[in-house]
Amino acid sequence: MTLDQPPMNTSSASSPVSSPTPKAAPLCLPAPAQPLASPAHFSADYSPSLEFDNTPQPLPTLPSQHVSAANPAISDLTTTSTLSEYGLQIHRHYSTVHCLACLIAWIPSKVAGHLRSHGFTLSNKSEEKLLHVLKTLQVVDKETPLHPKELGPPVEGLATTHGFCCTICNYACVKASMIEKHIGKHKEMASQYGIAYRTGHVQTFFSPTQRHYFEVTAPPPPPSNNSSMLEFYTTNLLPALTATTKVLQPIHHHELPLMVQMTGWHDHLATHLVDRNDIKNLLDLVTVPTRGSGSRLAMLSNIAYEYLHLCGRRITKSSFEIRKMLQKYPMETVHFKPLEDEETTQRYATILAKLANAIIKSIDSSRNKSGYQFPLSTADIANANGLLKHLKEGANKNEQVIALHILVHPFLSHFATVMDSEEPGSKWNRVIECFIALLSVQENGSFKPPSAMTQPLAILKYLCRITCFLHALAQLEDSTKDLES
Repeated sequence: MTLDQPPMNTSSASSPVSSPTPKAAPLCLPAPAQPLASPAHFSADYSPSLEFDNTPQPLPTLPSQHVSAANPAISDLTTTSTLSEYGLQIHRHYSTVHCLACLIAWIPSKVAGHLRSHGFTLSNKSEEKLLHVLKTLQVVDKETPLHPKELGPPVEGLATTHGFCCTICNYACVKASMIEKHIGKHKEMASQYGIAYRTGHVQTFFSPTQRHYFEVTAPPPPPSNNSSMLEFYTTNLLPALTATTKVLQPIHHHELPLMVQMTGWHDHLATHLVDRNDIKNLLDLVTVPTRGSGSRLAMLSNIAYEYLHLCGRRITKSSFEIRKMLQKYPMETVHFKPLEDEETTQRYATILAKLANAIIKSIDSSRNKSGYQFPLSTADIANANGLLKHLKEGANKNEQVIALHILVHPFLSHFATVMDSEEPGSKWNRVIECFIALLSVQENGSFKPPSAMTQPLAILKYLCRITCFLHALAQLEDSTKDLES
């Protein structure tokens, strides 16, 4: 709320809080880099200024402001310098113009007349300027019935009042005579639903001849003067937020980080990110069991560690020319170096173990509660079962390492030969692309920032090189039974 706005009614009958999922289209904002053009009928010496800036800005929060129903900490309302002069704000989701003095929405053609009823004196030029801003923001210009898709908290910027709500349909009103008249239309169905209506809290957007009310939940009571924002959050907001396992989804793809937009991770995993339980099951695919869990898959970390040590020994024995080619060819002086310290080797082995763990779990319905499936061929599934068999039978370490190599090599070698000319959608036919998408997911359903994904991608690049190298040596020696030779 800006300091020069008309005071808001803070009574319980007009308490705006955050809005539920909107039905109308999101607010369309102009590109901030392009200057706003003046209307043709403005004087020639008129030029845009900061007062004519029509880019909505977040509302400032006063240091002494308490979180309450009248002053929520996070507002769905925004304003511009021009609109704030008249106490007008725009709802971000519904694209409606709200008067904060009376807490009701108005269409642009009625805004000027309404402002005059509040004592504002608008010249023709001021009115044209105001209407131009509203037109540029593409706000709702017809008094069409608007209401949230589902029952939820009151829409911010609208007055909340007690009313009557039909239990059979979504009809709501503020007069008992009107609800009695309405339920007469359901007289054949009323006996099936019991009481045909109930009392509740209702809102309406516009103030035409016939108002269209909709039901909302009761607004939270304002905190006492001595209560803090933290106390209000923990006692009123936090319980409601933690009661559901649903995860809020972005309304527009622009709300997603740029890296997520470019990679398409959110689209690929969309059906698995709507519920916290689904996210937990999805992350279980890339979580290697601990040694004390009793799972045979807990051995994957040690097997992957031995696999990297084996690759290091084979690389060290190789000639300088081969190691140059493994690094990048042609290069004259730089050669490929295997991992040296134990901590780095263990970190790289963890990614390799997670890859094998995810593939094995995905083919077993008893382990895969998420339902997510990798694009595996019949041979890939046979290789995964082969490694799992070696783990269950307690085969010697060399056989387990070979089984791990046979499983992961097709995926890593395919990923190493990806061409830039491939179709964007074909990436999800590659297991490693799917695995990277799983690695990027966080517990809250969001995605890791680029800084957190740089190291896993670098590790996968290293694994691609050593796996292809080891397989090439085995083919050269015409033997995959003993990778150590």
